Amino acid sequence: MAKKKYDINALMEAGKDAHLTDNFVDIVQSNRVDGEIFVKLKLHEIEDNPLQPRKTIQATELQELAKSIELHGLIHPITVMRVSDKKLIILAGQRRLLAYKHLKREEIPAIVREDDRFTNLGKLDMLNDTTIAKILFEISVSENESREPLTPLELALSIDEVLKKKVYSSVNEVAKVLGKSKAYISKIYSTLRLAKPILKDIEETRGVGHIEALYELQKIKDESLQVELYYKLKLGEINIDNIKVHSVTKKKN
Repeated sequence: MAKKKYDINALMEAGKDAHLTDNFVDIVQSNRVDGEIFVKLKLHEIEDNPLQPRKTIQATELQELAKSIELHGLIHPITVMRVSDKKLIILAGQRRLLAYKHLKREEIPAIVREDDRFTNLGKLDMLNDTTIAKILFEISVSENESREPLTPLELALSIDEVLKKKVYSSVNEVAKVLGKSKAYISKIYSTLRLAKPILKDIEETRGVGHIEALYELQKIKDESLQVELYYKLKLGEINIDNIKVHSVTKKKN
């Protein structure tokens, strides 16, 4: 999906006084552009998303992003969800938010999303309220995927989290919510069975993103062979067909 581009400086100048206050709804409605609500938020006004698919950022990546923002400014605002008049939760832009904190900035440009399902919910406890957790998971994955595709590991960890918290009862239910086939989500989820060195590499470098290849790799029970083949695949020395030979052979044995 193509990213929508904005002139953030112009948008923020037009709504430079649009900060969250007791009459937040009245303020942000005057700062709408193409159906989007733009506002400059204080960093402390943004709450963490317990179902955020992107939970980590490497130190070098954070420093590089912070340096880029310092030199060129923010290319795209973060996205938050308004769940009540004074409660906003980060949906997309976790790394950008962390970079702003790293730079010790006080404010950040943001797009505010609203969802009718959050209307008049009152006191919110996302971790215990299954209905709200489902909404948050669905929107968080969608928002992040629209900006930059999640790695198989990021999505697998998110699926694992909502299953463990009993937000959903099965992989099939998760697949329906995300609009994916059960087979596809099952393969994504299976990446958690990969050897730890592989998972670490995917987390740190985004590694191999070929889901079918990772699915075939996790079938190989010999972890040392699994790791060896993974790095050969990453370097382009082998392809998925080479991995299938090993996974089928090991399965037969």
